[in-house]
Amino acid sequence: MFAQVDKSRDFVVPSKEEGSAGYDIYASLVQDSMIIEPFTTRLVPTNMAYHTPTGYYFQVEERGSTGSRGIKKSAGVLDGNFTGE
Repeated sequence: MFAQVDKSRDFVVPSKEEGSAGYDIYASLVQDSMIIEPFTTRLVPTNMAYHTPTGYYFQVEERGSTGSRGIKKSAGVLDGNFTGE
């Protein structure tokens, strides 16, 4: 279950194409773009909260196409009791 955090900011509901292993999530930027300098880490806002049933968790992975270009995630497991964006 996905929900919008801040009603004044853009929010795109995560989508899942047929045959895909997981959902695509989308950035919710305050400005039109975000610069991430090489060899740095930045949080990318999603304006999304989620709820998972008891006993489950949310796992974030990079897509094969972005991972092969050096775009990597720094965290991956969000426990079911996590609250926040």
